[in-house]
Amino acid sequence: MRWYRGWYRQSSRLMVLFVVLAAVMTASFTGSHALAQTGTNSDTKIEQIVKGLGNTHTDVTDDLAVLKTDQHAAVTFLVGELHPIPRKVYFERTKTKDARHIVSCLQALHYLTGLTFTAGTESRLTDDETQFLDFSNAMHDSNPDHRLHFFGIWMSRDAYFVAPVDAQHKIIDQWKQWQNQYGNSFQYIPSGTPKDSIDHWYWFG
Repeated sequence: MRWYRGWYRQSSRLMVLFVVLAAVMTASFTGSHALAQTGTNSDTKIEQIVKGLGNTHTDVTDDLAVLKTDQHAAVTFLVGELHPIPRKVYFERTKTKDARHIVSCLQALHYLTGLTFTAGTESRLTDDETQFLDFSNAMHDSNPDHRLHFFGIWMSRDAYFVAPVDAQHKIIDQWKQWQNQYGNSFQYIPSGTPKDSIDHWYWFG
């Protein structure tokens, strides 16, 4: 019987060890799954906010405050939304959902990265377009080469002046190239809350 008791004790120890290892593995898997689920939920919320930018009842500054909590994910979704819109002046009554959305996405990118891209055009500009899209050394912007912004805003009317489509394409391409190279690694701290620093990101993109 001695051999039996020895075998039984050894088997019991192995069983306890197995149970402990199983518990540790289960806890590890559960923790990892919870973290992954949390990340997925966070990305989903960021994506939903990005897709609704400019066209919800939420103040855009409140949306930007949330996007600021995960700048890299937000920038990825924002760049993915960019596409050209018709070249025109969008007054408040004529702003389309698409125009509001794209302008808001560019404003968000400006706020979250501190960047704005410009481009040349083959089109002839009106005097008003030149004033609002090619503003050298104004609005915290230096533009000695007279390249165009995607949009500029007429402050007193809150109207969008949108650049010719060829310039829009070039600007979007620059955002995509920057995103591919730096989107997951850039380090930028906005100068303040979206509401406190609105003059640094609202007026052009």
